[in-house]
Amino acid sequence: MKWILIVQVVLIASCKHEKPLITKHGTTIIFATGSDGIVMAADSRTSVIDMRIDSNKILPYYDSCQKVFILNGYLFAASGLLQFGDKYMSDIVNDFNSIGGIDQLDCPNTLGAFVSFMDKFYPLSLHPDAKKNAYFCVGYVNDSAYLIGKSAVNHSFSAWDSCGSNSIGSDSMFLKVYKRYDCNKLAVLAEQTIIDYYTKLKKTGTGGPITVAKISKDNKVTFIKNDFSKKPKGEVNPHYPD
Repeated sequence: MKWILIVQVVLIASCKHEKPLITKHGTTIIFATGSDGIVMAADSRTSVIDMRIDSNKILPYYDSCQKVFILNGYLFAASGLLQFGDKYMSDIVNDFNSIGGIDQLDCPNTLGAFVSFMDKFYPLSLHPDAKKNAYFCVGYVNDSAYLIGKSAVNHSFSAWDSCGSNSIGSDSMFLKVYKRYDCNKLAVLAEQTIIDYYTKLKKTGTGGPITVAKISKDNKVTFIKNDFSKKPKGEVNPHYPD
C-alpha cells in the first residue's frame, strides 16, 4: 500500500524592517511513496505584505524560494521563517551538514539533531517569528519509508511509516494510494496537485515553479525538477499582483 501526504501550512516570518512589514509564506508540501522511493514536492513562492496598509494585500512575491533541501543525505522541507538574520535556510542546512559524525544518524534522529541545532544557534527568543516553523524529513529506515515532522515550538513529534497514517494539525490530509506508481509518475502527479490546489482555491500565497525531488530506497536523493539551490544568490524574480 502506497501513501500520499499533503501538508498546507500558512506561516508568517519577519524581514529586516520594522515589525509592520513581514513576509508571508503559504507553503504547500506533498510527500508520496512509490514503488522505487519517496517523492517530496513544494511550491516556491514567498510573498510580502505590509501590515500598515492591509494585512491581506500581497505586495511583491518571489517564485524562487528554496523549500526542499538535502539534510544529512535525507530529503528535508522547511516551512515558515526561512531567513534568520543574514542566514538563509540553505546556509543553515549547509552548516548542519558540515557537523562531524551526523552521517551515523538515521532519518528520525537527523531531524531531532537539526531541531536541537536550531534551538542552539537560532533560538526562538531571538527569532520569535519562527515559532510557527515546521520541519519535515523523509527517508528509509530498515527498508521502510518514514516521514518525520517536528514543530519549532514544542518539538511535537509525528511519524508516518509505510504501513500507518497520522496527521499534522487541521491543514493536513492523508490519502491512501492503492496503485503502484514509480517516483517519476508520482512527481508529475505531485506537481499537478499543488498547481491545481492553488489555482482552484486561488491561494495567492502559494505558487511559482514546483520543486520535486525523490529519495530512493538506498537513501539517494535526486532533484527531478527546479532545484533552486543551483540558482545564484540574489537572483530573484519579483512579481506584483494585479
